[in-house]
Amino acid sequence: MVSPMEIPVETRRCLWLQWVVANALGLAAGMALFGILDDTAGEMGDTGDASAHLGGLPLAATVFVVCQWLILRRYAQRMRRAGHTTELPQKKWHDCSRSGPDSSARGR
Repeated sequence: MVSPMEIPVETRRCLWLQWVVANALGLAAGMALFGILDDTAGEMGDTGDASAHLGGLPLAATVFVVCQWLILRRYAQRMRRAGHTTELPQKKWHDCSRSGPDSSARGR
């Protein structure tokens, strides 16, 4: 697994800057789409306002997430090609039914 110290500083700065810009643009574009939808459908009364919120907020969230994904997928592909994995080590679960030295006396 790759540690943050193994990634060059310039790459981390570039990723951070791209991430911030993608978040700002995604939020601005998503909220602009939501605002346009709310202004047009919201004038139809309560039903139009409700439908604008039910359709506009998921649309805004989708635009926001797609902007983030466009940045992160490049770095994820680079890490995969370099042979780094992001898998967490397997946690060993203990059998809870047999905890303690006197586990056979519980059923009595």
